[in-house]
Amino acid sequence: MKIKIFANTKKLKVRKSLPGIKKFLKKSKMLWKAGKFDFAFVLGGDGWLLKTLPEVYDKDVDIFFFPMGKNTQTKGFKTKDIPKIVSGRIKRETYAPLFLRGARIAFNDIVIKTGKVARTVKCHLKGGEKTFEWEGDGAIVSTPLGSTAYNFAAGGPVVGKSIDAIIVTPMMSFRGLSQSVIFPFSKPLEISIIEKQGDVWEIYDGAETKPAGRKIKIEAGKSRCRINFPK
Repeated sequence: MKIKIFANTKKLKVRKSLPGIKKFLKKSKMLWKAGKFDFAFVLGGDGWLLKTLPEVYDKDVDIFFFPMGKNTQTKGFKTKDIPKIVSGRIKRETYAPLFLRGARIAFNDIVIKTGKVARTVKCHLKGGEKTFEWEGDGAIVSTPLGSTAYNFAAGGPVVGKSIDAIIVTPMMSFRGLSQSVIFPFSKPLEISIIEKQGDVWEIYDGAETKPAGRKIKIEAGKSRCRINFPK
């Protein structure tokens, strides 16, 4: 089996850990060189994990995350666990992450929000047989993995990773829907912008941004890769 390393070398902790990890994997003859790989070792913070997922979500691989960010919230492994991971003796639970597909792919959330100037947007949401309207700063559409991030900070519920669900949390709503709504991930969502007082944006995993269209269709899927978490 081969292991490919995705390392955020901008972080000092990652740079210090990387040589020792590579030396061990070379000695074990498991370091990836080219072609297919079975494991992905991700060294960095939460943001780095989100950047790595688009490269591996459609591959049948196991991801082991080694959190090395100052504000990392995702539970992961320590470098001292690597010998047990390589030998298959590590206790772990696996999770095939859900992803949201709009104009782009997101593994944490898609945020629809107004721009820099303090304005509001009026939205209509349709998911299956349910419909809602609200007016405010926008909405956060999140996966279970992302429910502990921006969704939680905005007052949304934390959803267990094993639940196939999409969470929609209105942002600073002063009219209409004001509480989170949970939809089965098999139901596509359609958010229509009815009225807006300024610019409105779609933000994917807090990084990729595009101007929002009048209708935003969001579907969900399940990745082939598996994120492993320590038990």
